[in-house]
Amino acid sequence: MTSFLPRRNNIYNYNVSLANLTAQGIATVSSVEQVGAIFSEDCLTLNVWVPSGGESGKAVTIWIYGGGYTSGSTQISLYDGQHLAGFEDVIVVSINYRVDILGFFGDPAAENRNPGFLDQRLGVEWIRDNIANFGGDPSHMILFGQSTGAGSVDAYSYAWATNPIVRGFIMQSGTAGFGRPLASDNAKAWYNVTATLGCGTNETSTEPAILSCVQSQEIGDLLAAMGSNSFGPTADNKTAFSDYPTLSRTGQFAQLPILTGNNDFEAGVFVTLGALDNITHNGTYWESFSNGSFAYPTGTRANASVLHDLPT
Repeated sequence: MTSFLPRRNNIYNYNVSLANLTAQGIATVSSVEQVGAIFSEDCLTLNVWVPSGGESGKAVTIWIYGGGYTSGSTQISLYDGQHLAGFEDVIVVSINYRVDILGFFGDPAAENRNPGFLDQRLGVEWIRDNIANFGGDPSHMILFGQSTGAGSVDAYSYAWATNPIVRGFIMQSGTAGFGRPLASDNAKAWYNVTATLGCGTNETSTEPAILSCVQSQEIGDLLAAMGSNSFGPTADNKTAFSDYPTLSRTGQFAQLPILTGNNDFEAGVFVTLGALDNITHNGTYWESFSNGSFAYPTGTRANASVLHDLPT
């Protein structure tokens, strides 16, 4: 029988504010928030860490970062793969992908609404075709991610159910539905931006003309026009779906082993991020947020895998 330590004091009941955050805490959160980061449209790159020595044909772990689908980068220091590669004798590859309006732009009429997910797939395909040159075995690759990176991994398992390329999935603190805005909110944000750019809206112009106009804009003008609007995956029933529960019950996802879970007090990082902006909620709110966003969806996804007799 496994014995667990008693649960720690509920951190959601602590008074977390900007005034009592330490310098180290602020520095850590700022690194995740990409304060001072350099941005570029030329972002479809990946990083490869290879252990020194040892045999060839090593297993490959492919990392997808989180960031609420609005931020994130393989360049964040927390995602340095050298230690995982060195201690576990595996090759680590991290994939960069487009986020926010560039990766999930929300045009309700577009055929491919989630190019960020297509970037991730392209990265996996490139790794399959080239990792042997780094000493890796393309037949022994797993895809893993955290937060909306985990959501991306889960979404991938449904989008490429019959041709996943990889041999398993690790989803850390996230599932396919996590971090996704309502389709109506995505569309509203899209038309807010297109109107600001002078590209029209669905009431004043045709959809192809709107998209073409946006694509012709300079990146600086596009980002400036975003204002407070943000974007995430929209169901196109290709790369993201509107009915994951039905797909789960009927086994319409890659029939592969998964490792999934979340942390105690999962919403703690959001408490800290909120404190930086002087946003506070009581412990009951954060407990509910943590359960609804992490614990319950993780359990549901794990149950779907178990239902179809998959190692979970």
